[in-house]
Amino acid sequence: MTKKFALILIGLLVGYIALSAISANNGFSATINGYRLPTPVDALSGAFGIAVAIIVMFFVGILLVCIFAGVGMILVGVFAMVLFILAAAALPFMIPLLLPLLVIWLFCCILKAAFKTPKRV
Repeated sequence: MTKKFALILIGLLVGYIALSAISANNGFSATINGYRLPTPVDALSGAFGIAVAIIVMFFVGILLVCIFAGVGMILVGVFAMVLFILAAAALPFMIPLLLPLLVIWLFCCILKAAFKTPKRV
């Protein structure tokens, strides 16, 4: 399917180039009051240009989504690394605050184990 689409696209491109080459050198142009009249080939080339622009913008959008997703993953990794470094740097300063909390926690665990009610079977 992809090969067929590629061959069709190449055929259209070659046809467009041939049509442009023929229309540019045919020596016929209608001019009224100094303005060149548009021909069907001009309309075809304009429509083809719009179609190509739409396709290119679609693929550029897909590329940007992938790039921004990758950048987002890198930023999340950097953020996690910075938080890890900050936590490692702050841990020695947190020990005096965490030791009383540890003592209270152990005291509560001992009390809970002492007053534990037996389970009914």
